[in-house]
Amino acid sequence: MTKARIRVVIAPDSFKGALFADEVARAIARGLQRCPSVQWDLHLLPMADGGEGTGIVVRSLGGQPVSAEAESIYGVPSAAHWTRWGDKALVEAAVGSGFLPENARQADGEHTTSRGTGLLVAAALADASVDEVFVALGGTGSTDGGMGFLHALGAQFLDKAGRPLLPYGANLDQVAQYIPVGPLPKPLIGLYDVGVPLLGERGAVYQFGPQKGVAAHRLAAMDAAMAQYAALVDPLGTAVHAPGAGAAGGMGFAILACGGRLQGGAETVGEWCQLDRHVADADWVITGEGQIDRQTTEGKVVAWVLHCAQARKRPVIALAGSRARDLTLLHGQGLTFAMPIGLAPMSLPAAIAQTAESLEAASEEIGWFLGQSVLSAVHQKGVNNVQLDT
Repeated sequence: MTKARIRVVIAPDSFKGALFADEVARAIARGLQRCPSVQWDLHLLPMADGGEGTGIVVRSLGGQPVSAEAESIYGVPSAAHWTRWGDKALVEAAVGSGFLPENARQADGEHTTSRGTGLLVAAALADASVDEVFVALGGTGSTDGGMGFLHALGAQFLDKAGRPLLPYGANLDQVAQYIPVGPLPKPLIGLYDVGVPLLGERGAVYQFGPQKGVAAHRLAAMDAAMAQYAALVDPLGTAVHAPGAGAAGGMGFAILACGGRLQGGAETVGEWCQLDRHVADADWVITGEGQIDRQTTEGKVVAWVLHCAQARKRPVIALAGSRARDLTLLHGQGLTFAMPIGLAPMSLPAAIAQTAESLEAASEEIGWFLGQSVLSAVHQKGVNNVQLDT
């Protein structure tokens, strides 16, 4: 039996609430391998964009978890961890200040703090074996402008009477004096998954506050409070407009305010995983995430995979739990086609429960398509550099 040999890089993000990126990659690989007409050369490269799951990717590269104390978004002490990888430390804001579903919340979105993530960063900065600290900024439940984050690093926030304030979002408009963090002992880099500014309709409060429990009628007031707070913390006003300043409820802004810097999470993780080199050796690239929509173009894994593949002129297939109707922009960035993975109409909980099965089924179809396409092209003598096994 003649088989086409096809080299595929499988570089997905996690499917939020269903599977981590490594589980997604393995499900795609299993589906492809159901197609017997292809000799598959698969390279599994689970990815992340600075959101939840970034630590899993780094640990797959050799990182080791380090236990540390943190706090929940409501200030309750908790056991947590950061990841040591060589001379780097990775702190996940999703671990230190993680998002909670509505039925697990103890208070509204204004009464939340990012202090837990700040405590993890403080522990990593104090570790003598670490030369630089990265903070993955996705997957958080706090909306406090990074007030708690800065407080954990030593900053103080005082009201008009000079009394210390608890670092919660509800106290943003009570800050009358800011005593900043001292010089950082080593570089601090925030990895954002969406490059939003701190303030305004595209900022931390309006874009993400509602899903974190901020009431709709409170959005304008809280954004105004955030602006008042930001003017004290960043009097020159240079940090509020930076891409990623609004990530993690404003933790991106806090990192800039204390002397750190921000960069795209997907790009950084891609560099760590040597994505560009692997894409260069591939015939096809398969990526994916839970939902492909407008935000996909704003620093998500799929967008960065497309960037690398387009530079190498490699075709890309994207799998998704759901997709927007119009993907013209992504096609312009190199997307060959997008495939929703749903097997039949069903509820969201049911779809999430069978994500792995759905990924396998969709990937099997992709396998048949690629195998037949390559064999057809070879028989027509229309392609080069295709290996056949007989």
